[in-house]
Amino acid sequence: MENANRFRRQTVQVEEAQRRIEQHLRQLGVEEVSLEDACGRTLAEEVTAPEPMPHFRRSGMDGFAIMASATKGASPESPVLLEVIEHVPCGLVPTKAVSPNTATRIMTGAMVPEQADAVIMLEMTDNVEKQGKTFVSIKKEMPPGKNLTPIGHELAKGECVLQKGSEIRAGETALLATFGFSRVNVYKRPTVAIFATGSELLPVDAPLCQGKIRNSNSYMLAALVREAGAFRC
Repeated sequence: MENANRFRRQTVQVEEAQRRIEQHLRQLGVEEVSLEDACGRTLAEEVTAPEPMPHFRRSGMDGFAIMASATKGASPESPVLLEVIEHVPCGLVPTKAVSPNTATRIMTGAMVPEQADAVIMLEMTDNVEKQGKTFVSIKKEMPPGKNLTPIGHELAKGECVLQKGSEIRAGETALLATFGFSRVNVYKRPTVAIFATGSELLPVDAPLCQGKIRNSNSYMLAALVREAGAFRC
């Protein structure tokens, strides 16, 4: 305090300085930006799911979509044979419903055909060729719902995807893209001007000379401003 009084200055604790500044702060407006420009911005509204996720029944494994009841009593000694009627990779829609006697070859993430209520892993099956047809040999019983993700299991339609005030980073960007948000409302960023004073300061690219130092604080502050989400002008 002695030194402060000598210069006729009153010292203020950080918390008090923040409190005084906060009295003059006001919330910035909102602007719409493209998803490509949204990273690092703050979401200005709650985002809800316009459709369930997943929006179709999805396979969790590479294997065969089956009716679980068709595997009742299956064992290594008494395997169940089901005719393979279709192959469904990711991105295609099944055209055939399975029955107690049939199965559909399916890939991870692909749409599960109608009537199927379980997926058995490829590694747990064997292929059998018989009378010109392909069959899958299943040696264990499968419970309903196994390796199958139902509609809306991760998010139901209308559920909150991201809360207002969320910072949009890589993961949030992926979520917004998943639900088809090509543009989002974010808070405007503040513009910050940085002034460095002092007769001892040199430009960063200037050669050193006696009694002078390079201006490092301006670059540090500018970086902190950008990290906090503001513009530097």
